[in-house]
Amino acid sequence: MEFNHGANVFSTEGKEIGRIDRVVIDPKTKAVTHLILRKGLILTQDKVVPVDLLVEGVNDQIIMRLDPNKLDELPDYQETHYVLANEEEIGHVNANKPLIMGTTPALYQYPPYAQTLAPPNTEPAYLVEKETNIPEGTVALKEGARVISRDEKKVGQIEQVLYDPTAHRATHFMIAKGMLLREKKMVPVEWIDEISEDEVLLSVGARMIEEIKERQPA
Repeated sequence: MEFNHGANVFSTEGKEIGRIDRVVIDPKTKAVTHLILRKGLILTQDKVVPVDLLVEGVNDQIIMRLDPNKLDELPDYQETHYVLANEEEIGHVNANKPLIMGTTPALYQYPPYAQTLAPPNTEPAYLVEKETNIPEGTVALKEGARVISRDEKKVGQIEQVLYDPTAHRATHFMIAKGMLLREKKMVPVEWIDEISEDEVLLSVGARMIEEIKERQPA
């Protein structure tokens, strides 16, 4: 079974309920635990769906035991929390925890702050914290993640995850290289050393990847 980014997900009744955005995988065991399901087009929501609900996957379509009317009951992939900051935290703000002054943000404020002559803001400051709702120790691997060989060469990008539903684990990663004429190759998970959401490190050198036979279009 193949997990493709953007593959349409349907209920067993044939109703479209979203599309695959990421694959949640245990970097050590290569077990696939969840899929990140994206619903909506403009105002999107990312939901965490257990692979136990998977029925089958055929021709870039995934069928799952999901009630479209109960999708909102599933946990969001990411949740944003606003935590009141103390003086020490205000002095150590970084990109991972941005700072917001005053009340928690609204969609629009009038008049724009830059055009006012208001005195310096003395309202409380909040740290923005993001929490991901996936099992501890797992990674939400995204399409396009860089694939780096043991000798530190970029050998491609993640395009697809091949999954064995019997063993509940990934078996191969499809990697692609190039812009227009993309060269695609299958890399066994046994060659994977480390996985993060945007990078996969291999235990083999670039020469080994070069020797893999290119996968031809079906």
